[in-house]
Amino acid sequence: MGKNRSTVTNYLRLLKLPPDVQIGLRDAEISMGHARALIGLDDAKTQVELFRKIVAEELSVRRVEELVRGGFGRPAATDGKATANGSAAAAAVPVAELRRTERHLTDRFGSRVQVRPGPKGSGEIKIAFDSVEDMQRILHILQPS
Repeated sequence: MGKNRSTVTNYLRLLKLPPDVQIGLRDAEISMGHARALIGLDDAKTQVELFRKIVAEELSVRRVEELVRGGFGRPAATDGKATANGSAAAAAVPVAELRRTERHLTDRFGSRVQVRPGPKGSGEIKIAFDSVEDMQRILHILQPS
């Protein structure tokens, strides 16, 4: 076939994913890295749930790997300190509020903005830019009047 054995093996492993996820991979909604991370989940329902979260929140492959390692889809800890994905901070700010904030900042800066909660109330805001001029435009908006 002209492909390495490991390449063929990886493609065959992807066939274990539910049809919705396979279609998402085919349609480039997720990458091969996302799909490989999803294989680490135990059941198809949880795989589809995380697939939808990846698409809705544009999660990075690294973030998906963290969620899988952190027990995504398993029952939450009973102490109330962590969510099913292992992040207490993620539960502190509702997803709808994060999306509203992202939309507001995207409108304000005229560029794609991502807001990601982190542990213990920390997090990060990422502002994308297409060129040096675009970055300078954004920096000008950030300057106090």
